[in-house]
Amino acid sequence: MKLKKNFLMFLVMLFLMYNLACDFTGNDKQITTITSDTAFVTGKETQKETTKINVFDSFREISIMLNYPITRMNAQDLSANLEMRIDGVREYMEKVYGIIVNIDMVKLTDYESERSTRLLSGDGTDIYCIGNPEVFYFENIVGNVTIDYVYTADLTDFIGQYYPEVRYMMELNPELESVIVQNERILAVPGCTSMPMDLYALIFNKKIYELDKNKYLTADDIVEIYTKMSEIQPDYYGICNFRLFINLALPNELLDGFTIVEDFHPVLLEESIAFKDIFTKYGKICNASSNMDTSSFTFWDGVWLDPSVFGKQKSIEDFKSLKVAPAIELVNYSSFRNSVMSVNNSSKFNECYDIIPVQYKLRQPKICYGPKYYISVYSVEIEASLTFLRCLEYDQTVYDFMRYGVKDVDYVETNEGLILNNTYTIKNIFSPRLDRKLAHDFIQWDDFLSEYMKSQSQPGIDDEYWYSLSVQSVIEDLLKNNQSFANIVKSRRDIYNGIYRDIRGVSADTAYNNFLNKFDVNDSIYMIDEIILNIKE
Repeated sequence: MKLKKNFLMFLVMLFLMYNLACDFTGNDKQITTITSDTAFVTGKETQKETTKINVFDSFREISIMLNYPITRMNAQDLSANLEMRIDGVREYMEKVYGIIVNIDMVKLTDYESERSTRLLSGDGTDIYCIGNPEVFYFENIVGNVTIDYVYTADLTDFIGQYYPEVRYMMELNPELESVIVQNERILAVPGCTSMPMDLYALIFNKKIYELDKNKYLTADDIVEIYTKMSEIQPDYYGICNFRLFINLALPNELLDGFTIVEDFHPVLLEESIAFKDIFTKYGKICNASSNMDTSSFTFWDGVWLDPSVFGKQKSIEDFKSLKVAPAIELVNYSSFRNSVMSVNNSSKFNECYDIIPVQYKLRQPKICYGPKYYISVYSVEIEASLTFLRCLEYDQTVYDFMRYGVKDVDYVETNEGLILNNTYTIKNIFSPRLDRKLAHDFIQWDDFLSEYMKSQSQPGIDDEYWYSLSVQSVIEDLLKNNQSFANIVKSRRDIYNGIYRDIRGVSADTAYNNFLNKFDVNDSIYMIDEIILNIKE
């Protein structure tokens, strides 16, 4: 009886050991993780796609050489902070995927020479960053931004199982294939390099002016806000760039040379149906304050002063010399968000400012994908290396460590979003699927991002948009090959760049007529004729 009992205990122990061993399963077993990519949106309900990532049955060990990020932190603090992030990634990857990840940080200035030394010596480093994500050449050079394909592992047979999204990226960006594929071999691992958005937003100092943040603004709303702010703080320092304002106010895309398309016909901006109304509205903004400027504020990612504590200065130069932030500014949200991401005093920004988005066009630009990494030909862990690189784009925990850092040290989670404490940028670490809402992001950010991601997979583009792309292509060719055309465009740019001076201090009708008189009628006719002629050809 005792022997039978011991035998049963032995079977139970075997069963438990088997279950523990199954925590790391074979290459044919997969683990499902949830990404923040949106498959479709129905009302307020968002359906999220799932990504299956391989887990290994025995521990695999890999190494990646990353460059030190761009930061204002001193070297000692940065090193300590990176160690915490790296330890978090190592622990998580080992526990969840069975991969031991060694991350070597090399100074940006030393990266190319160190990479060359390692490759030429047959070093065992598995993964290298591509110096410039925009450029990846297959040449007999190891250095700067060129990589000899002799040193890059052939990933073709591994992509399907270990990183299938690579083919999806090539479908979205057809030109990507010509960059990462050589002789029908996939030699580089791509990823998201940028997330361009056709989105504008109004930044305003909430200590000066309170606004309803729960809506999208229109061009008329923006004019009213700039005008009413002068009643609260006369001669306030504000910024409104004409190019940004006209982009959000126009029904169609603004093309090079200040042209647009109306009813499948190229038209000069000043001759378009909407121009006079837009010109008049912009004039109201420019005349709302004597301290209105058109140049973007460039110190959001540095040290700036709160405008609510300043009275009227002698001139706009006083505000600029003191680095006083504007009380209100219309911004392109893509570039603005990138600059605030690197702000060390983001808490100050959140304390002083609010952001309201402007109504946007449903058709959004496509996400840009480019080569980010390659795996060394000397690597014996191609499968594990691809799995880790995939996690950088599709696993929220890995992404958070690399992008934002350690919770409650580098960032704090709030109801409004993340408040970043030490922000610095590792250029290659970016995935719109996993990017988090920041505390300064406008209230509707998550909804906008869902719609943005949804638009990426929409194949249909209306015929007029395709025609606009054709017109833009023709204009670009004419600028390169037709000097007379290029000279006219240059003259037009100078005129539009001076619109602020023409519009200040005079009546709307006078400003409008004076502005139109600056254009040469014969030049305008020639420009449109050349565009139409070359489109037909």
